[in-house]
Amino acid sequence: MNSCGESAWSLVKITQVINTTGLIENEAGIKVITSGVNNPLSLIMNTEASNANVMVFDLSGRVMYKTTVSGQGTQQLNCQLKEGVYFIVVEAGNSSLKKKILIL
Repeated sequence: MNSCGESAWSLVKITQVINTTGLIENEAGIKVITSGVNNPLSLIMNTEASNANVMVFDLSGRVMYKTTVSGQGTQQLNCQLKEGVYFIVVEAGNSSLKKKILIL
């Protein structure tokens, strides 16, 4: 009951929070590693593509970093991101990775 009127009780809402601290994922031959020391962000690429497009977004969807890297081997990204939560999108031919990352 409030100033707008009266109604029945709402159903209980359950929210699941998945922690991404130290996230290491491997999908389609792409692995993202965040170490938290001076904000390094690395990709381990094992794809069929010769190159991969990498984009990092903040929570509002703003592009914070964009580059092209090799589709093979370890690639260290020089993002210089502030501490926080970001989204990374890596597209390499038929391989793609879209993940939330935490920078400490």
